[in-house]
Amino acid sequence: MAESRLCVVKRCTMADVTQFMGGGEKAGRYVLCGVEVTRGSPDIAAEMAAREAKAPSIQHIDFLQLPKADTSTVKLAGKLLQSKCRIDGRGVNQRRSLRIKKYVKPGHVYLSLGNTDVFVAINGEISEPNLERPNEGTLAFYVEVAPMCSQVYEPGRQTEHEEQLLQILEKAFKDSGAVDVESLCIVAGRYVWSLRIDVHVQQNDGNLQDACVLAVLAALMTFRKPDTSASDGDADAIQLNAYYTSPLNLYHMPIHVAVGLLEDSEHCVVDTNSFEELFVKTHVSLLFNHFGDLFAIQKHGGGGITLERIDQAIKVGREAAVDMYKTVAARLSKKHT
Repeated sequence: MAESRLCVVKRCTMADVTQFMGGGEKAGRYVLCGVEVTRGSPDIAAEMAAREAKAPSIQHIDFLQLPKADTSTVKLAGKLLQSKCRIDGRGVNQRRSLRIKKYVKPGHVYLSLGNTDVFVAINGEISEPNLERPNEGTLAFYVEVAPMCSQVYEPGRQTEHEEQLLQILEKAFKDSGAVDVESLCIVAGRYVWSLRIDVHVQQNDGNLQDACVLAVLAALMTFRKPDTSASDGDADAIQLNAYYTSPLNLYHMPIHVAVGLLEDSEHCVVDTNSFEELFVKTHVSLLFNHFGDLFAIQKHGGGGITLERIDQAIKVGREAAVDMYKTVAARLSKKHT
């Protein structure tokens, strides 16, 4: 029996679906717009038209990730992207749903971007400062990817993807000076706050960079450090007051946007899922602040690209960055998320 596949298409044309489904790849059962169809059937258009009236209306769909992407699904995702359609029903510049769960302990956040799930925990401790920067606190990032979240990760060893995530996080929050590290100083040259930021990837369904940066940003915005004071004027004795806490001073809010550039096409695509990432070979990694100002850019994969394509990617990324920050701020402003 042919293996079942779920491919939900919302905005593609019937001609696009018919052209792909009539190809020579292996047969299989699919669901298009809520209608189950058989791949390779010559009467696919008639079959969909006959059942489409009975199909339930689809308002929003998060694509269901498969254990392993097969060639036909990736090819379908690619053909739809070239036609300004998405395999999960979105537009090329439309993001997946964003959900944020705040925990009782400040600085602990669970973020879901579609089916990509990231948990971030920020813990602070008092330590001695760096001798070269005696009046500055420290930030330390640690990235851990769950072994079962994707087939490309292996437990016990740091992969190229994990190293890339760590570089993006340090560039976004440390190198850009987003956090006021001087406000983490308790006693200059003696005691400072050291923040350990643990990023745990629970599920990877694409666009892991955007999800991790958003999760860390949300955790930093919710983190609270206890007020500290010297005991009776003694700089060696520090008192913590857990009843009075203060938020971190953030100079700006970094937002990462990965823009995919399609080959032989002028389209740009944001927030690619795991199937689309296998088709889109060229990505431009953009870092903006919450005002839409670009402060870092890097290209990943593919061949050379023109300045016009870079300008197009920056324009698309800027709109996405401003919108994502507004969404994160709105989610965190709610008492229960």
